[in-house]
Amino acid sequence: MSLISRSRRTIRAASLTTAFALVGTMGAVAAAVPGHAAVVTAAAHASVHQRTATVDGVPLTVDSSDSSLLPTDAFQVSKPGDLVQLASVLQLKPYRDFSVTAVPYGTSPPGTKLPLAGAGAVAQYRDLLNQSDGPTSTATGPTASLFGQTVTGTLTHRTDAPDGKNQVDIVTARWVVAAGNRLWIVQAARDSAGATAGFGSGISVAGSALATPTTVKVTAGATPSKTPTPTKPASPGHAVTNQALSPNSVPLGGTLPTPSWWSGLCDNGNGASWNLGTSPHALSGGASFMGMEACGPTRSDRGGGSEPVTSGMPGTQAYEWECAELSARYMVTRYGISNPGEYGSTAANDFFTSYGQGHGFSLIFNGTSGQAPRPGDVISWDANPSVLTSGTSPTALSWGESHNGHTAVVTGSSVNSSGNGSISIIEENYNEGGTGTISVNNWVVQSVMASPVGTINWLHNPADGGTTVSAPTSVTINGLGNGTLTGPATISSTVTPLTNGTNDKLDSLSYSIDGTVVAAVGGTGNLTGGDNYTWTLDPIRDTGSSSGGGTWSIPANLLSSGTHTMTATAVNSAGSKTGSAAFTVASGTDKPVGATLLHDGVTSVYSVDGNGHLWETWLTAYGQNWATQDMTYLYGTPVVKPGTAPAALFHDGVASVYTVDVNGHLHETWLPALGQNWATQDMTYLYGTPVTSRTPVALAHPNASGGIAASVYTVDGNGHLDETWLPAMGQNWGTQDMTIYGSPVVKAGTVPAALLHDGVASVYSVDGNGHLWETWLTAYGQNWATQDMSYLYRTPVTSRTPVALAHPNASGGTAASVYTVDGNGHLDETWLPAMGQNWGTQDMTIYGSPVVKAGTVPAALLHDGVASVYSVDGNGHLWETWLTAYGQNWATQDMSYLYATPTTSRTPIAVAHPNAGGGTAASVYTADSRGHLDETWLPVMGQNWATQDMTMYGTPTVN
Repeated sequence: MSLISRSRRTIRAASLTTAFALVGTMGAVAAAVPGHAAVVTAAAHASVHQRTATVDGVPLTVDSSDSSLLPTDAFQVSKPGDLVQLASVLQLKPYRDFSVTAVPYGTSPPGTKLPLAGAGAVAQYRDLLNQSDGPTSTATGPTASLFGQTVTGTLTHRTDAPDGKNQVDIVTARWVVAAGNRLWIVQAARDSAGATAGFGSGISVAGSALATPTTVKVTAGATPSKTPTPTKPASPGHAVTNQALSPNSVPLGGTLPTPSWWSGLCDNGNGASWNLGTSPHALSGGASFMGMEACGPTRSDRGGGSEPVTSGMPGTQAYEWECAELSARYMVTRYGISNPGEYGSTAANDFFTSYGQGHGFSLIFNGTSGQAPRPGDVISWDANPSVLTSGTSPTALSWGESHNGHTAVVTGSSVNSSGNGSISIIEENYNEGGTGTISVNNWVVQSVMASPVGTINWLHNPADGGTTVSAPTSVTINGLGNGTLTGPATISSTVTPLTNGTNDKLDSLSYSIDGTVVAAVGGTGNLTGGDNYTWTLDPIRDTGSSSGGGTWSIPANLLSSGTHTMTATAVNSAGSKTGSAAFTVASGTDKPVGATLLHDGVTSVYSVDGNGHLWETWLTAYGQNWATQDMTYLYGTPVVKPGTAPAALFHDGVASVYTVDVNGHLHETWLPALGQNWATQDMTYLYGTPVTSRTPVALAHPNASGGIAASVYTVDGNGHLDETWLPAMGQNWGTQDMTIYGSPVVKAGTVPAALLHDGVASVYSVDGNGHLWETWLTAYGQNWATQDMSYLYRTPVTSRTPVALAHPNASGGTAASVYTVDGNGHLDETWLPAMGQNWGTQDMTIYGSPVVKAGTVPAALLHDGVASVYSVDGNGHLWETWLTAYGQNWATQDMSYLYATPTTSRTPIAVAHPNAGGGTAASVYTADSRGHLDETWLPVMGQNWATQDMTMYGTPTVN
């Protein structure tokens, strides 16, 4: 099998705060912790302004005339063959971070959604990188000399805490350039308080041997991005980046400049061999608008031959003299933008999609009351494809109008208050005179073509006047489903009369939860309808994102379990309207980031990516390289149901991972022994496990013959606790409903915890009243029993999933502890000192354990005799509350503050596994705000914890 492997290394805290995973998390690499492979360190150049390093086999020289850009430390450089190729240097006080990254053509940076690198992907990389900063502002930056090219950069500002404690404003200068079959990303960042005027100026990067082949393995069949060449009927090219309108836009009624790409009037110098029968010319009627000519010939007087293509029009090249060429020429010369499309049928929509939102244009649909095309508008007719006529006249659809439609520029409008009248247009490839008059009846623009049409719409610039704004009359919030959230939800709003992108624009659209504004988009008159934006609201992460580029800002614990009210407010110059919807965040949105397993000395972490694929990231032995594999792709593990996580178990030498598919079926993916192939089976289909929508939990416990039984506990649609168990290897699995033993209906949003202690198998669940229950089996073959631990032992009421741990007691035996989170967010322990004694309960905040973040539960681990509980506080910091030995006092520490664990809003997972010296290492896995899986590990008791981003080994973003 093909595996992605990388050197295991420690990542400094500051590098974890940058917004782009590739550059940020790899932005600085510290010296290796003992037992972990180190990275290459480049020798510092004699000058503090100049450094040398070799990245992906290319020797580089970095020079800066600004001493504030390059920290004095030596570059840390990736090893040849690493998936991420960069040289970086970091300084924390004051914060400075500089890096040069190479992305070979045909590859995509691991753990990102960036496309395959190629010469045509420069703009896309630049824009996506700038967006990933979560910037508070973005502006054009200084130029840099990169590989002999003068490249204009960007400047972004964001608020972050490089030292893990203090929030500062960070300014980042970034450049992207293509050279030597690679994309190169150069960035310099520092706290803006120490940035000099003109920050980022004076950077140069030179490289020798740019043609050196990449050291990174390029996946077979990968194709780098390319700029398309003009062919017909395919569009000549579609790579257009949204950009602000030029401040030099020509006002309505002004004179448009002659197109820079023309060679003579109507580009006649580009047409010596057209063989079109008639030379290119301004059409006989002398049609023009704002100095712009309608050119020809039209189809009726062409003599045949291939249609020429413009040479040098910004964006997509246009065919001369199709109707789309005139609309494109008008928009390009008037506004200084690029042409995004080719067809007349979609011209208005293409320009709106590329430049409308956030840049002033609105798209108006035919039949909108009070709206008629105005001078300066670009209008499109999309022919009804079901209507085809024959003939040779200029008005017959045999021209292909059913495919290409028609477009024109509106030059005049005479429509009364009832929506009746006409508009005049300038056009190409239709009338010999290049003009036309179109009727408007009851606000409906008629067809310019010889038959009925489909969609008609037009692009309007409000600065041209002629719009009538109506106040919103209703706002409806969509996407909350039945009103109960157990995971991410896609939220949108329908604002009337603004639906479908009409001209009654919004000035702003904002969302609040329980009176706290959490999101807002818009500016003066630039939103064309609430349903142009969709938002992902995630109560698991307390975060969200917008299709329109905005970001939720959700205070910690705002989305706690219980009922909340969301309000959407739509505002324009004519008035405002609000709409509200109630929703409930179910307890149990505490989906863990995955599952861990130690099997035959191998440490495995199982996670689920954004496509629902199950992934394994494993370490064969401490000090070796981690590797990853997609188990859905390789072994047939089905797509994992959203809102659920895997469970893992090692039993009788078999490693098993249990997942729930999108239909609620329980599946087992198992490895009989190291070196063999994984296999998968549907346990619902084969063994009758009830359909479930919650994360399973698994337990290995003694069977009747002294061997091992494996049990998987799930919760069905009725809230019943079910056990699916394998009495012994080679036998058949069985299934039973545990409510027959008195196990209560399990509280919505929670799942059970399972524990083996002193030979007893116990399952802990929470009932509808928030009481903690134990269902236990003293010995295989006996009856299960149940008890209400909240009633008997005063375990506080909880609405979150419990976690359980067996650990040494004072007499050398085993104590059992169950950790829950009460209504105040306090971590509570209910423990059994030894079998036969009474359970006790205590509030762990007396030892300094923090209030636990809403939507999360702790993870528990026994390592080298130490009992540790890992929890997340309201600020997203990871904490350890630990007991060195039974009878001593618990202690606590903030691991995000002390060891740079990135902030998180997800439930952590933990594992104890062999270290290099034959002892035990402890690892805790969390997911940061980008969904990157992070490991915080303790190599051996008494050493310091370290942190690293696992995406450097190919681990995908965690769903």
